[in-house]
Amino acid sequence: MIEVSVTELRDVVGRELRAHGVADDDAAILIDYIVDTESAGHRTHGLRRLTGMLTATAKTPPSGPVQIRRTSPGVIALDGCGRLGVVVAQRCTDLAIDEARLGGSAMVVATGFRGSTGALGYFTRQAALRGLVALMVASCESGVAAEGGIDPALGTNPLAVSFPHDRTPITLDMATSAVSYGTLQEMAAHGIPAPPSTVVDAAGRPSCDARDALTGAQLPMAGHKGYGLALLIELLAGPMIGGKAGRSATPGSDGLVMVATRVDHFRMPNEIAEETARLLAEIRAGRRRDPDEPIRIPGERSEHARIAAERSGRVLVDELLWRDTRRRAERDE
Repeated sequence: MIEVSVTELRDVVGRELRAHGVADDDAAILIDYIVDTESAGHRTHGLRRLTGMLTATAKTPPSGPVQIRRTSPGVIALDGCGRLGVVVAQRCTDLAIDEARLGGSAMVVATGFRGSTGALGYFTRQAALRGLVALMVASCESGVAAEGGIDPALGTNPLAVSFPHDRTPITLDMATSAVSYGTLQEMAAHGIPAPPSTVVDAAGRPSCDARDALTGAQLPMAGHKGYGLALLIELLAGPMIGGKAGRSATPGSDGLVMVATRVDHFRMPNEIAEETARLLAEIRAGRRRDPDEPIRIPGERSEHARIAAERSGRVLVDELLWRDTRRRAERDE
């Protein structure tokens, strides 16, 4: 790992995006996303995703601006028209926040985008900072076997949920695979074995070689529970909204669904905040299995990392990845 300034990170990423013809508005969204995910320690979903974003843009340039269609009050559908997944996810988030703050609740869905939607917690956290409870799910390229199966059938199909709490929202962000694909990429790049029961090879044999995730399949988290959750997400972000389903059952783009609602529908915000604080305090005060390890709240570690990066103006990034990115940016100028 190497420490770099946030200013330099923004500059290098911006140069790479501009060199590949990414529009200024889209580039601003992508720069903010990469800086935040690196600052929060989500390195498998940050700078490491830049090459994939650029490849997706080069392969299929956007066909036009994002198309927005209101299907009913509080429900909005987007066609990304070939724009990058992170860009479209940000558009969904902005619309969901505005709609929910005005009307109480919102559901925004999207298809027609290219590449990964990134770390979904980045988007739900934005809603929570504005007093909204938010849930986001996405379907992905098929790489995960069904419980008891061998062949890739579903995506890693992540979900994120954020609940407002002061300036540090409680955020759960997880893949429904045993290990996220980004983590397996990181393991493969550094020669780190994949954990047991996370990958099978092409013959269906258990494997600890992270590279077998490409030629074989990933496994769902928690067995049939993760498989069931992944299947439901595939249905929500697939047949329900017109996205792809399965490996070849229904071709199309990945899908994205976001639901946001104001936290004060049923009770006064101060009552909710007080009871939330009491619950978290009780959890933290519980007995620990390891006395040296505190009991953490989902999203807490990332919030602390963000605060540290904001105060210092610096962030840790993978050294080899950073050198490659800088070299490309300098070459492409």
